[in-house]
Amino acid sequence: MLFQNTAGEGVYAKACPRRAPRLTNVHSRKRRNALWLHATTKGLFDPGQNRIRPYSANDLAALWGVTPKAVRNGINEALKDREQLQALAAG
Repeated sequence: MLFQNTAGEGVYAKACPRRAPRLTNVHSRKRRNALWLHATTKGLFDPGQNRIRPYSANDLAALWGVTPKAVRNGINEALKDREQLQALAAG
C-alpha cells in the first residue's frame, strides 16, 4: 500500500514485526497457540477472499503484530500440549 506522509512523500506500508506484550495468563496463551495451530493446519475464514484458507506463520505474525518466530514457537507449544492431552486420554 502506498501512503503519503506529512511531507507529501510516498511511503510504502508493510508488516513490521514488533514486540507484542507477552500473555501472562497461561490459558490465554494456550488458546492463542491453539488458534494459530488451527489456522495453519485447517485454516480460518478469510473475509477478503470469502473462503476458508490456511494461514502461514508470516500472515499470522503480521495480523498479531509479533514475529514469525513467536508464531512458530506458539504452534510448537500447542502441538506439545495436544500430545500431552492425547497421552493422558490414552493412558
